[in-house]
Amino acid sequence: MTFADKLKQLREENELSQMQLAAQTGIAKRSIVQYEQGSLTPRGKNLLRIADFFRIDPAVLTDDSAELPQITSLEESYVNDIRTRYGEKAAADMSDLFSAATAFFAGGELPQEEKDKFLKAMNKAYIRCREESEKRSNEEEQP
Repeated sequence: MTFADKLKQLREENELSQMQLAAQTGIAKRSIVQYEQGSLTPRGKNLLRIADFFRIDPAVLTDDSAELPQITSLEESYVNDIRTRYGEKAAADMSDLFSAATAFFAGGELPQEEKDKFLKAMNKAYIRCREESEKRSNEEEQP
């Protein structure tokens, strides 16, 4: 899927007109039209503005082999729960993490075997951090 296709899909999924997207991102409407037509591809800060607006990794937008991440209802529910319990920043951080992870696993140059190794390494890091946290918590409770 090309950048043009991805941008149009994201804009339409968010029920935005080209003019509204232009206003929200600070990019000229003419540029948005050209991006969607495929006659121009954004670079630099315009690419970052679009990626930030849609909370998506810029690499996913520019890599034709990468699919747009799809947030499942489970992920959406979890992010909403985080928002309620810990605030908008925590929810935004969690949403960014889901988007980045989905983008990483959905496309890119790495073979599936390397992605599996990465996931195992992340799991080990999580367990190690959790154990350290529990250890600190236990030390603080003891007089």
